[in-house]
Amino acid sequence: MAEAPDWVQKLVYRIASALFHQPLLLRAVARLVRCSGALASATGLVASARGVRDVLARETHFTHGHLPAVMLDGPFLIGLPSGPQHAQKRACLHRLLPQAEQMAEATQKAVHNVLPHLQAKLKAQKSFDLIEDYMAPLVWCAIRLAYDPQRTLGRLQAESSPEPEPMEREWLLAARWLGAQLMIGGVAPPDERQRALRSAALLGAAFAQGQTPATPGPFRLDGRWVTPVPGNTPGNTPSLRDAMGLLWVGHPATVQGGALMMQELLARPEEYRRLRAEMAAANNRGVAGYPPMRDQLRDHVLELLRFRPPFPLLGRLVPTQASFPNGTGPDAAGTTPARPGSVVVMTIGALFDPAAQREDPRKYLPGRHFNEPEDRLLMFGAGPRHCVAREQVVEILVSALAGLLELGDTPLRARGRRVYDGPVIVEMKLGY
Repeated sequence: MAEAPDWVQKLVYRIASALFHQPLLLRAVARLVRCSGALASATGLVASARGVRDVLARETHFTHGHLPAVMLDGPFLIGLPSGPQHAQKRACLHRLLPQAEQMAEATQKAVHNVLPHLQAKLKAQKSFDLIEDYMAPLVWCAIRLAYDPQRTLGRLQAESSPEPEPMEREWLLAARWLGAQLMIGGVAPPDERQRALRSAALLGAAFAQGQTPATPGPFRLDGRWVTPVPGNTPGNTPSLRDAMGLLWVGHPATVQGGALMMQELLARPEEYRRLRAEMAAANNRGVAGYPPMRDQLRDHVLELLRFRPPFPLLGRLVPTQASFPNGTGPDAAGTTPARPGSVVVMTIGALFDPAAQREDPRKYLPGRHFNEPEDRLLMFGAGPRHCVAREQVVEILVSALAGLLELGDTPLRARGRRVYDGPVIVEMKLGY
């Protein structure tokens, strides 16, 4: 079959990118799909919580075998097929990641270091960029904490800001374009794919150089990453590729999570002002960084991400005959035949499935109760292949939200329009 003209590919890419930022439309589609097994089968859309959990847990019937086409930097953990090697690699990476409590403490310190710089920008320019000035350096600090905890903590103590150096910013941009390719690379036009390939080459060279004794740089990994552990199988030994994957999978997705979280919160001015007041009161009592306040903010982070998940849609291939639970309609108790070829998992549909939770999903309700407690984290996937760092990501976003609630004497507001590049928000100005 002849390849579609370039303008058609670019149009499809723009439409697919825009869908990631249309949560109301996606929720409406998901509601229709949950009410009709025939529609779910015909469209290949999985929109119920039961269906999403089922599809994501059954790798044999719903495989992510399409990922090599979009993982242009090689088979990171999420690109490996399910099996012993994947399980061993996952366990190994999990041991290398900081504990959630360590991530909370370090990112809270990083936030307090960067806030004075944001205050200065607000005073001089009346605005700052949430992406480049705040979320990118904060998440970069968190990634470095996984690479080399002692060096990163020392840097936080010694420096007034965790902002990336100019060369580091280039690497984070490269990670952004690889992350965008992962989101909807299957419909990316040739120029987007070429940019991602150049980004992969840039990161590969930077990581390789960073491990030479003569050039210890920001990609320098501590001994846990570069020294084989005696008795480990090949799949259970960390590698340079695992470290690179942690950057280009984790950094852009977490930065986008922070942007989407604030977009949703600013659209709820009364909730935003109430949270600011509660944070001010907690600061006056000296308890802003203590578990009860962070627990409250964690509930808000998860509820904000429920309304705007970074990955509202996920694709899966259907290599064999299969079916999945559909939803809340008349045929909810049965299953729906999967469309041959592929299905689209509507994560946002599962997060708004009324059959999966006790309260009205349309209401903003931090701390809501799901029938299955794990569904509270469905925006990070489900089953044995859910995001390996989901608890750490939540702690990063809790710290980010806490800092933004403390910033300035008056509430922030959006300044100008958000700027997008494909599915990625690349600029989001906030100010007074």
